[in-house]
Amino acid sequence: MKHILLTGDIQTGKSTAINRALKGKDIILGGYRTVGGLRRADGNSYVHLLRADAYEPLAPHNRVLHRKPTYGKISFNINKLLYNTKGVSLLKNLPKDCQLILMDEIGKREKDCHAFCQAIMDTLDGDIPVLGVVQIRPDDFLDQIRNHPKVEVIRLTEDNREEISAYLSCWIASILKN
Repeated sequence: MKHILLTGDIQTGKSTAINRALKGKDIILGGYRTVGGLRRADGNSYVHLLRADAYEPLAPHNRVLHRKPTYGKISFNINKLLYNTKGVSLLKNLPKDCQLILMDEIGKREKDCHAFCQAIMDTLDGDIPVLGVVQIRPDDFLDQIRNHPKVEVIRLTEDNREEISAYLSCWIASILKN
């Protein structure tokens, strides 16, 4: 079974297309989601690493990325430990009879999280279908993911996002039939 990873410019609707394709599907889902919190009054914002199959609150214990403004630029602090523990666990300890693994999203900042990166590659080597997002930016680690023999990369744009969401919905339906 192939894996599908969406890529595209920031804010084109990659995660939204995935969520629409999954909506209403009774599928056993494993993996993770990354969800951004609202930008606070001080300019700071956070990204949280959450289970793909259950609601988790946006809380300090699941923050993986801290974006903070610094003299007109944005700087990032990445929580490598959380990626290398919780992130690995979410990819390795899948629900029983998992039908689809979500990896939303994979970015270049995680490349120094070696255990997490290895878990991503192990997951892509596996037989459970993967649906996810990989950043479009050039990067050796991301290129390795995009060039994986089991991965189909689809570039999502504002013009094709409805079509891609429908394609993903059909792909997921085919997984459920098997």
